[in-house]
This record gives sequence, C-alpha cells and structure tokens, in this order.
Amino acid sequence: MKKLLVVLMPCISFFSVMSQSAVILQHNGSNTSFYSNAAFQNAYAAAVSGDTIYLPGGYFPPPPDIDKKLAIIGVGHNPDSTIDNKPTVISGNITLFENADGCFIAGMKVEGYVRVPGGVGVDNLSISRLYITDRLLIEPGKWSVIGSVRECIIIGEINGAGMDQFSITNSIFGHRFYYAKNSIVSNNVFLGGDPIGSGVRVLYYLDNCLIRNNIFYNAVFDWQGLVSSQMQNNVFANEPAMNGNFYSANFFNVNMTNVFVSYNNTGFAYTHNFRLNTPASYVGTDATQVGLYGTLKPWKTGSIPANHHIQTKTIAENTDADGKIQVQIKVSAQNN
Repeated sequence: MKKLLVVLMPCISFFSVMSQSAVILQHNGSNTSFYSNAAFQNAYAAAVSGDTIYLPGGYFPPPPDIDKKLAIIGVGHNPDSTIDNKPTVISGNITLFENADGCFIAGMKVEGYVRVPGGVGVDNLSISRLYITDRLLIEPGKWSVIGSVRECIIIGEINGAGMDQFSITNSIFGHRFYYAKNSIVSNNVFLGGDPIGSGVRVLYYLDNCLIRNNIFYNAVFDWQGLVSSQMQNNVFANEPAMNGNFYSANFFNVNMTNVFVSYNNTGFAYTHNFRLNTPASYVGTDATQVGLYGTLKPWKTGSIPANHHIQTKTIAENTDADGKIQVQIKVSAQNN
C-alpha cells in the first residue's frame, strides 16, 4: 500500500526541503550532500560498502563501475508519480563488479544496460522498479547467485548466462530471456520475442526453472533449450509445444486483444494499462491472478520506491496577513 503524507507549512524557510537537488550519501547515520553533474560519481567515490546513496530527480552520469555493496535509491521513473521531483535518470550504463555483492538498486530509469561482466559473480543482487532502456546482462564465467528482479521494465533482452537461483517477478519485458538455471520466472508480461529474427523465441536455454503465471502477448513458436523446466498457469496467444518440460494448467490460444484493460501491441508506454479485464478468468498457481498484479506483492502503479520522497508541492501565490506563505507538500512511498 502506498503511504501519503501531506504537510502544510506556513513557513518561509522551506527551500532546503524543496530543492531535492543534492545527491545524498548516508554513512553510519550521517548525511553528506553532493552537487553538480558528477554528484552521483562523487558520492560513489566517497562511499564505502554498506552505505546508501539517495538520488533526486534529474540526470546523472553513473560511475564507470560499481564495486561496493551499496543501496542506490532514486525517486522513481514514472512521470505521473514524480510530478515535482522529476524522474531519476541514469544517463549511461550500470556495470557491477565482484565486490558489489548485496547491492540494491531501485527507483530510476537507466538509459543503457545493467551488466555483470563475464567472469564476475555478484551474489544477492536486487534490482527493483527500474526502467532499463537496453538490456540486463548477467554474463557467463562465474555464477551470480540468489538475485532478484522485481517490478522492472526492461525494453531489451535478459541474457542470464551467469544467473543461478534468481527470482524474476512482476516485470515487463520487451524481448527475450535466455540462459539461466534454477530460477523462478513468475507473474511477468512478455510483450515481444526474439529481436534478431522473426521467430518469436521468448524463453530459451533455461535449465531447471519454474515458469509460472506469466503472460506471453505474442505467439511463441520455439522453446529451444528449455531443460527440466516447469510451465504452470501461463497465458499464451497460441499453443506452443512443451516437449522436454513439465507443464500444467496453462491457458492456450487466448485472444490477447481482450486480456489487458488497455494495450495496443506497440511496446511499452506509461499510458498502457496492464491490469486484466477479467482477473478471475486467469488464476495463477497461488490463487491470485496471473500477470503483474498477482501474488502478495503485485506491481505498484507509479513504481515509487520504498523511501519517502516529495511527489507534489503547491506554493501559494501570495502571503497571508501575517506575511507567511502556505506550502503544501505531498510525500509518498511504498511500504514494500
């Protein structure tokens, strides 16, 4: 549930609260502010493992790489929920290295990819409520273990050749997901397929994975390389062969034009509404609906991160008889 706090401030010294222009590094309960175009990079340079970096709305070039255990939290990426803050936008790629075990990255748009390079393993990586315009790459050479991808929008593919025991849930994917093992793929929406060829190969080379409660908007023609994977309660536009895998209670040959409240098969846009027209018609393995809004922790409209941030502010045009000005601030956050 979203928490809202409306604060009325008959004051004159509100500019430090309103500016939201500083990147904040939190270390052992104390805060340090960083300004300028390089604020994120400078905050990262000063951080040590275990610190938190709070990014305000605006555009921030990322550090060349992230090689520390950090929580990096923005104010969100959906324009409708960041009216006054503006979205947090990372203008470049995020690359994580070995010492980034336990990193948590949430609440921002990444104009590029998020990558764990080949030969590097990042365990307990958690990304939440990100909008990634390119790809998520967990490359081979060393396994990255026990990670999570939750409530994200990833326009490109997921190459999970180094993924082991990941949880990939309640997210929107523009293209394919391939190469992963021992992972859960649940309550996602797959809008497209293989960006390279016309054959729609949405999932392949997944080993011992649990694939459940997903919606595959376009026809799926090939499950190449799926080994010992369970396919449960997924919604398909056609009826793909399930050879070599265990499957049950899937929904086949569904007319996708009637599944969502509002979607026109043109990739992702914030104006689309991925709620189901008839949730009771498509029930998942946990007795909640399939897709984004199923499970006990469904997709949060607005993609607001868990930290409090200013969502809107209203400033009176004139002072009152006492020379004071009324400021109304709405502070918002999700509780999970």
